[in-house]
Amino acid sequence: PESASHYLLSNSGNRQLRENWIKQLVDIIKDGEWQTTHQGIAFAENGQLLDGQHRLTAIIRSGVPVLVQVTRGVSNEAFKTIDCGLKRSSADLTKLPKNVAEACRAVAGFAFHGHKPSADLLINIYETGFGKIHDEIIISAPKQIKVFSSASVRSAATILAMAGHDINYIKELYKNLVSQNYEKLPPIACQFSKQVNTGYYGSEKNSIFARAFKVFDIKNENVTRLNLTSSDVSNSLSCCREVIQKYLKEKAK
Repeated sequence: PESASHYLLSNSGNRQLRENWIKQLVDIIKDGEWQTTHQGIAFAENGQLLDGQHRLTAIIRSGVPVLVQVTRGVSNEAFKTIDCGLKRSSADLTKLPKNVAEACRAVAGFAFHGHKPSADLLINIYETGFGKIHDEIIISAPKQIKVFSSASVRSAATILAMAGHDINYIKELYKNLVSQNYEKLPPIACQFSKQVNTGYYGSEKNSIFARAFKVFDIKNENVTRLNLTSSDVSNSLSCCREVIQKYLKEKAK
């Protein structure tokens, strides 16, 4: 942290700090998930800091020393090419199939308050049994359709199954929801379908997750109105967090 503070004295002309990214880096450092790579701190020929202001700030705020690659003597012209590459997706980082990697990432966000998950956390979530149950649910309806087959909806269905709800009911409902077999949908699922098709469903991931959470709960199957309160959102996220943390602890034993 002391070296990081010294390095930041040479910081000028960089982009504005992104607080969300700094917080994510702080969490990674404190959780012991920091990895030393070729990406680190870079200084120009004139001593100006070209790259690494977010990493340095996170190191200072975490108060934890970490090992970082430091490069000096970089051409000043190189600044315009830094951080312009294609970002790696969750599937790229974890080597998991894209659809389940998306679902693991969604669940990590719901369970850990939007904190950007590391590849290790996504793999651990997958290995709790989440990946197996997720694939068992979606194999009945491989078709993709806007909202209904989104990571938020798939995550809600999987978490409920992990919580002990009837997986056969969930699988059948997911299949009919994605296939839009209205005649086979229970009243609450018909309401969800109507809300999505009319644009009245709330586009935020938390909102979609909470609605799907109510839809896949068998005790709500005959409910004819799908209303969503702040308590519904809070309760669904809380359940997701409890389920994932429980299985992560069991996996760690």
